[in-house]
Amino acid sequence: MSTAMTTSADNNPNTGNPMEKLEYCQIHPYSIHRRLGRMRYISHLLLFNLVILTAAIIGISLGVAGIVAGGIVVGVAVYLVALTGVMITNIQRLHDADQSGWWLLLLFIPLANAALICYLLFAKGTEGKNCYSHPALPHPTKHGI
Repeated sequence: MSTAMTTSADNNPNTGNPMEKLEYCQIHPYSIHRRLGRMRYISHLLLFNLVILTAAIIGISLGVAGIVAGGIVVGVAVYLVALTGVMITNIQRLHDADQSGWWLLLLFIPLANAALICYLLFAKGTEGKNCYSHPALPHPTKHGI
């Protein structure tokens, strides 16, 4: 089953050839076998940080209300789900740059983690199909960023 979609060159800002067709993959948030561009990467990270912040507020509120165990359970459960989402998002971003997901291990090494985060935020993804997948659909709000 192929999940690649073909689109015309009218949507392709990189070419002026109207005969050229591009293929894009569908976006699957919890699949490590996909690619994720910079804009979607940033928006997904902001969403996961918002989820973690909300879980922290709920956990603290439950703790203040005297339900400490409930606050800890809610906080840890939501944090683990969001952490899994962040890791999968990072792997998808590495795949967009044609890199292995194993590079995420650099997050546990001081200074190397800062370099990896900068790379994930600013490195341009490969154009066209790479060894991981077709590129994801372009972000609709991308305006020269």
